[in-house]
Amino acid sequence: MVRGINILVLALVSVPGLALASEDTGTGYIPLSADDYAKQPASVRARSAVLLSRVDLSPYFPAPGDQSFQGSCTGWAVSYAARSYYLATELGYKPASPSQIASPAFVFNASTSKPDPKGVFCGGATLVDALGVVVNKGAISLAQFPYSPTTCMPAPGPDHLAAASAWKVPGYEAIPAGSIRNADAYKEMLERGKPIVIGVRFNTSEWKTISGAGVFTLGVNSTGAAAKGGHAMVIVGYDDDKVAANGERGAFRLMNSWGQGWGDRGYAWVSYEALTTLIAEAYVFKGALPPMIPRDGVYAPVKATTPITITAPSPAVPAQAVPSQALPPQSFLAKPTPVTPRPVEIKPAQPKPIPKPPLQTVAPPPPPPPPVQKDLSPELTAMARGFKTGEVKVVPADGGWRMTGYGCVDEVQYLRARTSPYGDRVSVVMEETPWPACEIRGILKDAVNRGGVAAQVVNLAPDAPPSARGVQITEEDAPVTTTAILRNGDRFAIEAEVQDQAPYVQIFYLQADQSAKEIWRGEIKPDGDGRRRLSIGGANSKIKLTASRPYGTEAVLILAGKSAMTPKTMPKNTSEAGFMDRLRSDLGAAVRADPGIRAQIVQVEVRDTPTTAWLITEEELRAFGSGEPEWRLPFYAAGDSWGPKVVLPGTYDSKTGHLTLANITFKPASGARIRPETLRIEYRTAVGWRDLTDRVLAQGKVTATGLNVNPMIMPKGNHRIRITIMDDKGRVGINELRIKSGV
Repeated sequence: MVRGINILVLALVSVPGLALASEDTGTGYIPLSADDYAKQPASVRARSAVLLSRVDLSPYFPAPGDQSFQGSCTGWAVSYAARSYYLATELGYKPASPSQIASPAFVFNASTSKPDPKGVFCGGATLVDALGVVVNKGAISLAQFPYSPTTCMPAPGPDHLAAASAWKVPGYEAIPAGSIRNADAYKEMLERGKPIVIGVRFNTSEWKTISGAGVFTLGVNSTGAAAKGGHAMVIVGYDDDKVAANGERGAFRLMNSWGQGWGDRGYAWVSYEALTTLIAEAYVFKGALPPMIPRDGVYAPVKATTPITITAPSPAVPAQAVPSQALPPQSFLAKPTPVTPRPVEIKPAQPKPIPKPPLQTVAPPPPPPPPVQKDLSPELTAMARGFKTGEVKVVPADGGWRMTGYGCVDEVQYLRARTSPYGDRVSVVMEETPWPACEIRGILKDAVNRGGVAAQVVNLAPDAPPSARGVQITEEDAPVTTTAILRNGDRFAIEAEVQDQAPYVQIFYLQADQSAKEIWRGEIKPDGDGRRRLSIGGANSKIKLTASRPYGTEAVLILAGKSAMTPKTMPKNTSEAGFMDRLRSDLGAAVRADPGIRAQIVQVEVRDTPTTAWLITEEELRAFGSGEPEWRLPFYAAGDSWGPKVVLPGTYDSKTGHLTLANITFKPASGARIRPETLRIEYRTAVGWRDLTDRVLAQGKVTATGLNVNPMIMPKGNHRIRITIMDDKGRVGINELRIKSGV
């Protein structure tokens, strides 16, 4: 009998593909065809102009596991890694125990391409099939469905499926094929708290040798015929400052399923160029709540991993009479001998005199020294220098520091999150400028600051509304934006003037639906006055410009240099994310050739007719997405605790689809006054906050006491609307409306 067992074990070990983990690490990813991948639901590209320099989501992932020799990598990537990461939102901490980690076996057994009835010779799986399991069936804990590398059986039964439904995810999306080689497409997801499940084609033997915290780069045999292996992993972070031995800068952090003896304790750094070359497919979960959003500085509430019991000291127990023990029967006791007491005379004792202590003067203890406040100037100055989408000034104020200026909504919010640990010692008084002007500043900050380009957008309609002025943050600061107002059907012109040092001009128009058009390029010749001026859309222009749908915030970008700054005219209606990527790469080469490039950005607001006042249009919702995954987030900050308050009784009529922002009141803190000109109304999209202030104020009025707006139309969906106000102390009050419309 013992001999038979030994023979069975030897047979298992000798089977090809079933070697021990130390001898053969498993893979198992089966790629889709290009046509099938193109049919997957595509993710919306977030705007790529403003990116954090590093992100690490690994604190909310379980420790890397080991799939051993089984080809179950898709189950490990989708379930064990990615699904467990999102479970950390509910836990508030890193999943660690089998009951907190999603089982890779449940997903793999339900999606394997070759489910062997004996459960021994199992095939791999596609990522789409594995993702389909967590979307349609859910996931179950490792404690309920343990993993074994020697079998892919049993398939999940009715009891398992019933339990798994609680861990379903709403959906998944694919990184489009057009962006799959672009490192920014992955960084945009990661900084918003979304890990990316990837399928790669690689040289398996080469990857087995990865060890330590160095950066892996491509070798001679990394691609081509040698790259026959297919493997699924998860991108959990990136670092722009990581440098490989060959000088490549920037790397992604991968979580693998080959155990903690591989790579850097189960993780590995792979250069941007190497990983984007090897990736065949990439997916993110849709609708799941991440436990952290580094872009916004938001993290799930931290909870203790185990219950903590605090035992208080017991209070003193008063003395009580102790009951005597039962006595034995009297028959067992000798009778006591009677004793005659002797009289005793008790004399009172004479108290001894207590000597008086000598008089002495005791000095009171010195007061404790005041706490030494740390000088935050170096840290705040470094933050200001690293601010990408605008300008930040750091000045001493009221025993602390004040940071003032302007920038993109998301970057300003991130700055507030970074300074929040300093409490009221630091106030961030920033103008949150809307898209797309602020993102372009992130790319062209030096070119804009260089000056030399004057530009404006002029509404040619006889009854044109006045331009909306930007917010003046402090008395000494000038307004940072001027927004031209265009109504549906209005004719308008773009006017520009450049200097002799930069006569060649390119003009781009960025629309509210994230599309971009280059509408003119060429050298501006001097006119009769010797000035280089251009008017497009005016009376003498062959090009006619008319405002139309989509409605929303748009921008005109004017570049000026010695010659063309982009190699060729971009196709019309280029996607905005693609435009930003192209602009960054083209301008990088252009600036090296001509460091004197200048730029100017003009904000434009295109509005619908007054009879159809949309808060957010259907086109915008399709283009940007509603940010629905974050609709239920419970842990967003609500402004400065010592600042003003925003009270929201806004109402929504589900029958008409109208939102009424009426009777919203502002309550100032003691000794402060509300500054109504600082009002900001923003809508959360899948790619960030979108400023709708001008659009809302066109339908209502704001005062120091509150906001009243006529009903505005909203399309179907889940919506988050943020209302922000400042006081004269620079403190911020924030509140949100969360609306489910069309239901």
